[in-house]
Amino acid sequence: MLVGCTAGEMYDSVFYCLVSTDATFQEAQIDCANRPENASLVTIDNADINNFITYFAGGRGSVWIGATDQETEGLWKWPNGDTLDFTSWRSGQPNNYGGSQNCAALNYRSNFNTRIIDPRERTTGSLTTYEPPLYSYKTIFEHKIIKDN
Repeated sequence: MLVGCTAGEMYDSVFYCLVSTDATFQEAQIDCANRPENASLVTIDNADINNFITYFAGGRGSVWIGATDQETEGLWKWPNGDTLDFTSWRSGQPNNYGGSQNCAALNYRSNFNTRIIDPRERTTGSLTTYEPPLYSYKTIFEHKIIKDN
């Protein structure tokens, strides 16, 4: 099992790791980049992977996924630069609420939700504040296994 994994599982030649320590989206990205395994936040490019990741997260609430439109508003991409061909957006998403929702999390119902990257912003009910605590979820990262032929 990789360092920092609470749970790990292989699926379709990809090793998935659940890190149970809550992190912001930016912290999760940095954590993946600093791993020696060339890890990235999870890419969900079909319904089978979406269902697997939902199962793998095991009802732990929302988990960060790699989808982001940080570079160009409305153009959602995975960490490898591919655009999202498969999506499972929750009804009304992506909505860029407040003009600052540029990352995505997967909820326990297999739906993508947009979230705020800015680590200073927190919404509680109808009140938005700009101090910690902030959106902080578990992380699932992936490590593609490369097989020699």
